Amino acid sequence: MLEMRSFGTLLRQCRAARDLTQESLSELVGCSPQTLRAFESGRRRPSREMATRLAAALELPQAERGEFVQLARARAPLALADAGAPLPALALPDPAAARPAAPADALIGRGEDLARLESALLHERRRLVTLLGPGGIGKTRLALHAVASLPPSAFDMVAFVALAPVAHASMLVTTIAEAVGCVIAPAQNPEQALLAFLRERATLLVLDNLEHLLVQSQSTAVLALLAAILREAPLAQLLITSRERLRQRDEWVIELTGLALPADERARSIERSAAVALFVERARQIKSDFKLSPANRRAVAQICRMLGGAPLGVELAASWAHVLSCDEIAAEIRHGADMESISDRSLPDRHRSLHAVIDHSWQLLGPDEQLVLLSLSLFRGGAGRDAIAAVLGPEPGGGERPQRALLPLLAALVDKSLLRRQSDATGATRYDLHELVAQYASARLAGQPDVAAAAAERHARFYAGWLAGQDAALKSGEQQRAAQVIIIEMENIRAAWAWACQHGDAHALRQMFFPLDWLYELRGWNAEGEAAFARASAHLHGPVLAGVASESTQICYWLLVAREGWHALRRDPAYAERQMRQAAAAMRGLDPLRGLMHIIKGLAYLQIFAGDYADAEVLLAEALLLARQAGDAWAASVALVVRGVLETLRTDAATARPHLQAALAAARAVGDPRHVTLTLNYLGLSAFGLGQCDEAERACRECLTLAAAHHDRFQMCLALQTLGRVARQRGELSESAWLLGESLSIAREIGDRWLEAQALGHMADLAEAQGNPRQARQHYRAALAVSAAAPLPIALDLLVALAEFELAAQPAAALAALWYAQRHPRVRPQARRRAMVHTDAAPPSPAALALADTFSPDQPAALLALFSA
Repeated sequence: MLEMRSFGTLLRQCRAARDLTQESLSELVGCSPQTLRAFESGRRRPSREMATRLAAALELPQAERGEFVQLARARAPLALADAGAPLPALALPDPAAARPAAPADALIGRGEDLARLESALLHERRRLVTLLGPGGIGKTRLALHAVASLPPSAFDMVAFVALAPVAHASMLVTTIAEAVGCVIAPAQNPEQALLAFLRERATLLVLDNLEHLLVQSQSTAVLALLAAILREAPLAQLLITSRERLRQRDEWVIELTGLALPADERARSIERSAAVALFVERARQIKSDFKLSPANRRAVAQICRMLGGAPLGVELAASWAHVLSCDEIAAEIRHGADMESISDRSLPDRHRSLHAVIDHSWQLLGPDEQLVLLSLSLFRGGAGRDAIAAVLGPEPGGGERPQRALLPLLAALVDKSLLRRQSDATGATRYDLHELVAQYASARLAGQPDVAAAAAERHARFYAGWLAGQDAALKSGEQQRAAQVIIIEMENIRAAWAWACQHGDAHALRQMFFPLDWLYELRGWNAEGEAAFARASAHLHGPVLAGVASESTQICYWLLVAREGWHALRRDPAYAERQMRQAAAAMRGLDPLRGLMHIIKGLAYLQIFAGDYADAEVLLAEALLLARQAGDAWAASVALVVRGVLETLRTDAATARPHLQAALAAARAVGDPRHVTLTLNYLGLSAFGLGQCDEAERACRECLTLAAAHHDRFQMCLALQTLGRVARQRGELSESAWLLGESLSIAREIGDRWLEAQALGHMADLAEAQGNPRQARQHYRAALAVSAAAPLPIALDLLVALAEFELAAQPAAALAALWYAQRHPRVRPQARRRAMVHTDAAPPSPAALALADTFSPDQPAALLALFSA
């Protein structure tokens, strides 16, 4: 039995017993952290649905869940038995598990630096901390150890963002968003979405290797983003690792130098040196019987001094211990640094020595190891064995290179501290180079243009084929896993896309196009989608325009043109429609199957929300026919789902229902969560229209659960709106207010003005039911004002609702608005019928008719001016 004074207290204690932060619990149940805080403070009560989800997320025993929900919905605290009984210690996955793990090896010689960093973050609460130092000095390792040592309660969320693979500052927002779990809705500006996500979260963002994005052409955008995060997210803190200062007012710099060097030549001084300790530890990993002795002590000290105590250089030099004596290692570094100084005397001693160490490490490699290292320099963010083997190319005799033959080479490079082995978010093994080693190998590869060109082509073709192989999973019940593995490889995919654009390779572009297009839509990366497809189409434009392109290239070109338009839809609807119509017309003269149906389904969706239902129906019938001819179940499912949406919007619920049931069956068979949730939402809406509240609730609850699991906040928002209307119909007005309020909150968070306008309209209906006309008027007016950014049919629905509300108080204005709406070509049938009821009963005066005619058909929201506040 549960015993608590209030639900808020119970919720806090259950959450604490599970070691969950408010952030992590809110993500599990699909609400905002602000809402969870309101539950715990007693300012709001959760709905039955939300209380049930909270009980499940907290893994309460089944016997206690009913009481938990009862207490959540009670208007006064319940007195339950077993006062003082302790809550069970339940084992939930540790929310800190999502934090980056500390490196497996010990942090040597950085105790003071670690303490300074922890103090700056935890005690002084510095908002912007920069770990400053040259390459190879150990900034990343210190940052990872610092993060791992933070107490779990210090931050709601800690995210490590590796920026070395990020090629351009334009990718910074989406890279950070992925790291923190911020899903960008289609209507959202990515930066605004990220800022909204971080606004009330106590977040530590670790941005590693920022310096290469601080070049003159990109630094302004980077620094503006960091300033916006600090300004808009007052609980957020930034930890930067960089080779240069940011030179920002709030920056707190912790400068790293080399590890402590021996103060003199005495044995005790050498043995106490942190740099020497690191050398000895790494040497022992290669040569287990290595130890400091009178014979090698001074040579080790000399090695560490020449390298300035830089950890990377010390580790690389120590890896030679199994083939060279310490005196020989010192001589090689000295000789290499001398040669480097001849070519560039401006370099500091430590840099020359470090370069010499990397260069000599290269000289010690066998030909196959050198080839692997060169190939690895092409990857962004590392790679798995399959990708590395593909880029290496065939064996010298022409046979395929087996992955198992690659393993000893990778192991040797790891042992020599040239290569890092790590696990990605899925647990798969990846291999990556330190940035300095990658730069060295890349320069070596550039010196062999033919080898570099062949390797770059193999890299691009591997990722084009690999991405094409993810397409089916991305459009199935495996969508979440598939999206995760694609995003892990995203920088390599972007590099492959750039290669295919540069070389006008339509085959590679087509391989990547379909999965990449769907990922952009799922993730809300519309700006990147528009830019990527525009860049690719520009490279194919010349041959297509000149009439010398193959049919395959033409199909690829028009796909790119159409989907560039689709991803520009929120920015410029007119441009989007022009692009899609032009592409559809061109594709009809080519191979009509997959390419054409992909274009016209998007065009049909655009026409639905423009209110042109007849054109949309024709397009969808064509798309469905083409999909079935091609045997493409996913595309057929899309056509059926969009047809169900069409019928819901243009006809009555009874007519729409069979279309939606057929769409749901097709969507479930394919398994794509996006289409299942969309269809469930509209089935719930149609059931509500038929007065079947129980069925509407079942459909929307299933939708809400599935959408929350896939972080689809658009579908969550729609489901909450219907559930709110169901609660209002049942007379559960406080429940309705909570559900609609949560829907409005999500709509504003994701920046969708259409959903915001609908939520405000439903809240106005609720205020009327509550007998609060003043609040109803405020909500109706706000809804119509917001609808200026929504599709015309939505704006006309809201105009009719406001006019009906104001009919008694302001009849002339209301009748003028109703007359405008009922004659509008984009008005939905139900809204037209409602308007005609009133205009038939009390025909508008000639003055009202003339007034209605003064407003443009493109701006129903402008009629708000007719009504006094």
